Amino acid sequence: MNITAVWDIEGAIETACDAIFADLMTAISTQTGQEFQKDRPRVETVAQLGAGKGQLAIREMTGLEMDVENTFRVNINADLVTDADMDAHKNFRALIRHTFSRLPLLINPAMSYHEIYGPMRPAGTSQIIKPDEGAYISRMSYSCDVSILKSAWAQLAPDAPANLTN
Repeated sequence: MNITAVWDIEGAIETACDAIFADLMTAISTQTGQEFQKDRPRVETVAQLGAGKGQLAIREMTGLEMDVENTFRVNINADLVTDADMDAHKNFRALIRHTFSRLPLLINPAMSYHEIYGPMRPAGTSQIIKPDEGAYISRMSYSCDVSILKSAWAQLAPDAPANLTN
């Protein structure tokens, strides 16, 4: 396993969110191509890695044991884009909120090296009306804590920083 599998926390979350939301509507993130920009309804997910939580793992790196940050606060923004039909938009917005309320249960099995723990904390919703584009957009923001699993550290080769391809 290479170091990207462990340290690309945003990619792991966005890829798992894409898989979960793809069953409901078109789902894109920074991990997918942007060829779906015209599809509606769609959800666009972006994960933003925040500060470490001070939970350290002892990890051997380049022959030395070191304390390495293991848990981070992550903000996840989900932009719901629908046609300018408020009834349909409200229904999809409720579906996204319901999915986020259960996200740890849904997303953890889809991630190999990371885990969301604790509750999803809603951080607000911003409404955007784009009449010139015939669209309603809701940006729903959530925060959560994400840890790197012990099994990921165990699989990471001691020389991983020098070797990005294993």
